Amino acid sequence: MPDILHLNNSKVKFHVTVVFKEQKIDCLIDQSLSIETIIKNICLELNKSDLRIKDLSLRNLEEELITDENFRRKVKEGDHLKLVASPAIEAADTVRNMKSFDEGTVKRTIFMLQKYIKEVEFVDEFINLGGLAYLQRTIMNCQGNTLAYALNSLQNLMEHDHGWENFTRDFVSMIVTIIVQQNLVNICRPATNIIVKLVCADKSSKGAVQCYGFDVVNNAITSKEFLPTLVQRLSATDYLLQFNSLHLINALFRHVTDKHRDKFVNELNALNIKETVMNLMISSPAEELTKQLVEFQRLTIQEGNIKKNIQYSSENETHKKMLEELWTLSGLTQEGDMKWRKLGFSSENPKRDLIRIGFYGLEILNKYANTETETYRNILKRELEHADGKSCPIMRASAEVIELLCDFWDINTGYTTTTSFQPFIFIIEKVFAITLESFIKLWHESEITQNSEDLLRVSLLVRSQFRFAITKSETCGIDALSFFKTDMLQTPYQVIKERHIKELELEDDLMSKVPIRHLRERLYKESYEFVKDQRINCLVQGAWFPIIKDRGRVREMFRYYRLSPNTKCLHYAEYLKIKDTRPPLEELIEKIDLSTNMDIMAGASLMVQHNKKNINPNLCFSLVGNRDSENLSHIDFICDSIVKYSEWIDGLNMFLDKNISSKSTAKYIQQLTDINLKLCLLELGSERVDIPVIPPEIPALPTDYQFFYEEGWCEAIDISDFEKNSSSREQSQENLFNISNANDVSEINEIELNISESKPKHDKKVFSPLTVNTKRTTHIKENTRTSYTTPFTPVMNIVQSVFDSNRYPNTNSVISNTATPLNYQDIIETPLPPMPPPLLMRSSSLKNSKQSINAILNEKNETKQSEEVNEMVDSDSIKNSSGPINGI
Repeated sequence: MPDILHLNNSKVKFHVTVVFKEQKIDCLIDQSLSIETIIKNICLELNKSDLRIKDLSLRNLEEELITDENFRRKVKEGDHLKLVASPAIEAADTVRNMKSFDEGTVKRTIFMLQKYIKEVEFVDEFINLGGLAYLQRTIMNCQGNTLAYALNSLQNLMEHDHGWENFTRDFVSMIVTIIVQQNLVNICRPATNIIVKLVCADKSSKGAVQCYGFDVVNNAITSKEFLPTLVQRLSATDYLLQFNSLHLINALFRHVTDKHRDKFVNELNALNIKETVMNLMISSPAEELTKQLVEFQRLTIQEGNIKKNIQYSSENETHKKMLEELWTLSGLTQEGDMKWRKLGFSSENPKRDLIRIGFYGLEILNKYANTETETYRNILKRELEHADGKSCPIMRASAEVIELLCDFWDINTGYTTTTSFQPFIFIIEKVFAITLESFIKLWHESEITQNSEDLLRVSLLVRSQFRFAITKSETCGIDALSFFKTDMLQTPYQVIKERHIKELELEDDLMSKVPIRHLRERLYKESYEFVKDQRINCLVQGAWFPIIKDRGRVREMFRYYRLSPNTKCLHYAEYLKIKDTRPPLEELIEKIDLSTNMDIMAGASLMVQHNKKNINPNLCFSLVGNRDSENLSHIDFICDSIVKYSEWIDGLNMFLDKNISSKSTAKYIQQLTDINLKLCLLELGSERVDIPVIPPEIPALPTDYQFFYEEGWCEAIDISDFEKNSSSREQSQENLFNISNANDVSEINEIELNISESKPKHDKKVFSPLTVNTKRTTHIKENTRTSYTTPFTPVMNIVQSVFDSNRYPNTNSVISNTATPLNYQDIIETPLPPMPPPLLMRSSSLKNSKQSINAILNEKNETKQSEEVNEMVDSDSIKNSSGPINGI
């Protein structure tokens, strides 16, 4: 591998200074040798041949362990190295010193442990010797700096994928207590990160430890002041306390289980966390805190989506109570059966209107009625007093407003790509109240025609004004809500209408229809997942990046980064030049475990930008470990194009389940959604499907259930339709089929009807007059029904089946009495005639079919010479038919 750069210079051998206790020697190091061989040669030069090589190791002045993997990167000409005890010996000494009762000894040992415990060689021996138990004892019994050192050591240990699977409930509870009781940043920060690590270590974790999670941490929380303390620290003046507290809240919010979700969210809302987060957004926070604020905003949108997907149920006591409160707080009196319609529901079944907004919408309505009770009552009373019949249906208008808000903030999908603040989402109840008032105002100012499209027409006007007002006011700081209210309520109707007309000229009105919006929400989710897979695939493929050192960019040196196929580690290696082929994974000897707590940093706070020249800050980002308070980067990425930047920064963001950062990725997702939507609309257009403006009314329940939907493209056949009109059609049916009205079934002349059937083999089956088969000539379903249709007489068979059922209800079928057996094989092998498009020219086809059948029957009656004459229906009558007729 001649192109791989293993040294910071091109020399194979170079001089270093090695210090052993009080001795110092100058050694010639051969980089091609192993560390064990190099240590052996150093011992020979020191005349220490009695030392065991396995008990020794090399470290640099920063106490970093030199291994075969990092030797070529860490050591260069003229460096100073120390020959010290091996990690195994250090681990044994550390455990022994931690047993000491001398506080000074324990403090010095724990201080050094912070660095040593990052090394795999050290931590394995440390755990085998029982050092973790002594570390936990130190945390539970010490205070001050010793406690801070111990917490940092435990945090560093938890970066490994083993060794911390057996924490007891009491120990986890102690860490929570430390967070509540301690205010020092150097203690709260590692304690917070430990709990974050435990919360994230559930079954969905990418790491090896998956035995914890929200439930385990929640069961260990004994203090009722835990969440209140975290929320209170969001208002503290110490920036790191704010950051750590919000980081932990987001971790709990992200991993909360369904069992505890309602309690957790309600407790956060009771602590007014939304108002606190909104104030932080307005205060122009730093980059690190901004990311946590956007993450909390994203989790709030996801929570709204979860609630919106919960449908109202009258059997749920919470739902039922919240709905009844809407009536109780209205102050209205019930008049007969009219109750819910007085509130503005479309019927006495509120569930039909609550389907669109789910439990989330019901919750907003309930909070509005409880907090704005006087306004709520006045609006209902004022609308009921309209004598012209043009009163605004408040509840249906409220549903339109809630749907508008959910659509604008992506609550309908639960996916959001925005990286900007949307503070109004945290006061959605107040925004709802203002928007509803604006809706009612525009309702009375517009031309109401009392039809089903009035709500949609006003809703489109409100939607247009809402987008204008909220975009303008969200950047107004503390006075944002007052500016929004002014724009919504004081803008003249004519101005709103003219703006809406201009918008319609620029966009298709079709996109505002409810079915299209719902389709777009589904396609947006699919596009997001598609882009996520594409971005992660870019990481798996790998890419070349320049190398950044302390003095700036290193010329003629490059790193190749590549995500492992199992997506656990990011591998990389340094090269002298960019190779034409992609380096194999075996060459990428360095790696970073992405299962640990990692963060993506970009913008002004990026460490790589400090004292660096000729670097475009818009194309830089760093992969950092959030355990480092100084935000020192693990890896700095300097991209040469906006395409590579968006692929890698958002690939890592999506992989780590974080918000995307680049506008190009957000635009890409939107473009894919738009293209998919247009393709779907083209398919609908080719089928001539009329998209409704408003959701169709749900029909009443049927009076009976004597019908079913057959496979194929025919409609359901309902026998009740024939029974209701049987008396009016009886005479025409007799003329059509020339069938006697005698009581004896045997008198029926089946031959004239071109029906020849033998009794089916399955005698237990009952012939169903509702069966229509458009795909095969014979179709039998077990224990349900048997259908009989021939490829030559589909119309006659359907009419005959229904007619037999109506006229002879006590018989299975007239057909069953036919003497001539039916040749099933001939019918199956005979191809069906081509099916014309369904539902087109149905009435004319039916008329043609009737006329053809009557003409044939009349002609046969005139020329009939005996009782047994075979009759064939003219094939032209079938060609004129549009397909199976589902009822006459």
